[in-house]
Amino acid sequence: MSYVLSLNSGSSSCKAQLFEMPSQKVLCSAVFERIGLSEGIAKLSFNSQTLTLNQDFKTHHDAILTLLNNLIQNKIIESYDDISAVGHRVVHGGEKYSKSVIIDEKVATDILALSALAPLHNPANHLGIMVTSQLMPNATQVAVFDTAFHQTLKPHAYLYPIPRSFYQNIKLENMVSTVHLIDLFPLKHLKHFTILMLKLSFVT
Repeated sequence: MSYVLSLNSGSSSCKAQLFEMPSQKVLCSAVFERIGLSEGIAKLSFNSQTLTLNQDFKTHHDAILTLLNNLIQNKIIESYDDISAVGHRVVHGGEKYSKSVIIDEKVATDILALSALAPLHNPANHLGIMVTSQLMPNATQVAVFDTAFHQTLKPHAYLYPIPRSFYQNIKLENMVSTVHLIDLFPLKHLKHFTILMLKLSFVT
């Protein structure tokens, strides 16, 4: 038996679920709102009860630390090291990432560099990765990209009907590689993937 934490870090929010594996049983669900703002609020659901916290969370570090400490206080885990892996929702993987990947220094750098394509999301996603890597250095960190599901689209489907030179020539300053701004990058990959898997479960 092991524990896996899923994390969706937003600009001022953080959503998380703790799973018992391999049963995939949800042991805790948590939502933190107004991170970095006044009048913060968090709701943690576990053991058939919901705990509401009305307090300020100055940073994502504060929010995630509050979550982990509550998991210990309520005897859901004994220590941070009980969590063997953390799955991070990352909005944009550009053309680099067509599937989920284990996060190393290069992947983390790429995620931050791709912020120009998702300026409200990728920086916050990267922040969540940095926080959990610091708090749980022994846990495997995994990035799951919203844009990955549609990577098999053909060029006629993902390119706008404008001069091809726009696609070929535009580069972002200080990027780790050329990134094409003119792609139609459909998001919400995780929802599409979940719906597809549910449909397949009914026909198989």
